[in-house]
Amino acid sequence: MNRNRGTKWSFIVTGFVKLFGIHYGENYNENVKFQINISEILKRSGSYIEDHPNVSEQEYLSWLLGEISYGITHEIIESFKTVYETPNYGKRVMTKIHDLEKQAISAVWSVFSLNSKDETLKTKEEMELSRNTYEVVRQRPLNYFLYHLDVDWQPSREMTASEERWYKKLLETLKTNSVLWFLDFVYRLRNALFHEIIDPLDEEWQIIFKNAYLVLKEIVDLNIQELDAT
Repeated sequence: MNRNRGTKWSFIVTGFVKLFGIHYGENYNENVKFQINISEILKRSGSYIEDHPNVSEQEYLSWLLGEISYGITHEIIESFKTVYETPNYGKRVMTKIHDLEKQAISAVWSVFSLNSKDETLKTKEEMELSRNTYEVVRQRPLNYFLYHLDVDWQPSREMTASEERWYKKLLETLKTNSVLWFLDFVYRLRNALFHEIIDPLDEEWQIIFKNAYLVLKEIVDLNIQELDAT
């Protein structure tokens, strides 16, 4: 993510695929770089929400990650073309590189698939994975307060004693994280509105400010409802 002063933010995803080894006695060594600016995808997301006013957060996240993963896949394919167009290797190695390209694309899809997977549908093993290993986009700002409000985190099947302890600890962690998330969100929102992009005459800033206000209002209303119900 970057921006020159006086310009809009650019959200850029960069990466590379490192290939090296020996195949049928022939050495190969390539560093295939790719880059995609996802700013336009994020911009299109506004139209997606307008066209699907009843879309849930999970559905929106799945759509967004799908668009980004399609874009990254396209850039990887384009980047590998430079390797195929350069006659540095024999046919067997080129076939090997082509197979490795497919593996790289498969790995990307695997990461994005897990990132977009509903928390309640994840296996215990998937939930235990560090989010840093697969979370490209993190759901903010309403995931703890709206989507997960009435979700039963524990499986309906009969569990072992160790699983029950694990899910109990998970629920306690989620409650703590929900409070930390809210504090973090408000702090980031304050910094964004009053330190990074403050310009009351700018139309984009006005839209961000309005949406931020509506989000905070909805969160407060949800908390009041929960307090009244207790």
